[in-house]
Amino acid sequence: NFTQGQEDYMEYIVENYSDVKEYQSENSFFNDISQLDNELAQLHSSITAPIQSSREKLLEWSNILGWETIEIELKNCLKRGASSSHPILQIIDAALRFEWLISLALVNRFPDIIVEPSCLVDDTGLPKGFASGVADIKVIIGNDIILLEPTLLKGVQQHQRESYSIQRHVLDEKEKNINKNISSFLIS
Repeated sequence: NFTQGQEDYMEYIVENYSDVKEYQSENSFFNDISQLDNELAQLHSSITAPIQSSREKLLEWSNILGWETIEIELKNCLKRGASSSHPILQIIDAALRFEWLISLALVNRFPDIIVEPSCLVDDTGLPKGFASGVADIKVIIGNDIILLEPTLLKGVQQHQRESYSIQRHVLDEKEKNINKNISSFLIS
């Protein structure tokens, strides 16, 4: 599964590894595949994806989608078994899409606040993975930091999975920002 900007990587693999080889023994096969391709390793390691979405990418996607689409997509995420009908958003898992759309909604409706989603994004700004070890979304308004934990889980699962991490995120944030007001909201 390749993203934009990885064309060189794909071309190299096709060019150098498309021929079918015949081996006389298992040993010769294993000897051949055990060789490290330094060029391939360098190509792969030179491709880096941003860890967090930039404000510019959030604003860009907010403008591309528009408020009406963001609102419809948020509501779709909340329906059991419903998926997106949007050609780009339909490939994003509902829980990740929900988290990312909340960031877009905040940027769209409150352009003067700082919104920092923690989900992993690709080079276009689309979400590709969940945050790990930090709050899902951090909102900064003056001296206040609000940590948001969006979830599509319901009932006991929601409490069991989110309560501990919310508490840990608030304590971590208080430790880093002792002069700020820290609060957290579970969005479900």
